[in-house]
Amino acid sequence: MESIETATEEITMTRHARTRCQQRGIQTEVLRLVLEEGDREYHAGEGTFALSLSHHTLAQLSFSDIPKATLDQAANTVVLMADNGSVVTVVNHQTWTGRFYRGAKRHNPRRQRQGRYAKRYGGSAR
Repeated sequence: MESIETATEEITMTRHARTRCQQRGIQTEVLRLVLEEGDREYHAGEGTFALSLSHHTLAQLSFSDIPKATLDQAANTVVLMADNGSVVTVVNHQTWTGRFYRGAKRHNPRRQRQGRYAKRYGGSAR
């Protein structure tokens, strides 16, 4: 495992996380920002959680001296972390569906509407 030092502590990253940051063009400043200011946590299963920035936090940070380009990239970055504090991987939020990391079953509202329609008006759900 490799590490990056922040203003307050050292970040431990797996080789996989380092490779993904490089492949996805996620800068070290963006990773630090998400780790230090991230306020949205999702259970990701198997002792991991996903960390990202909320719209509220991004709005507050926009009044700071952080460059807009860094904030824009941080808005689209999700960091998957292990319970021991190491960064497992980094994902682009725009292409991330969450199905692999959130651990919850996805729900299909269209299928439910079809089912309600079938009950209400007769006929099959398909």
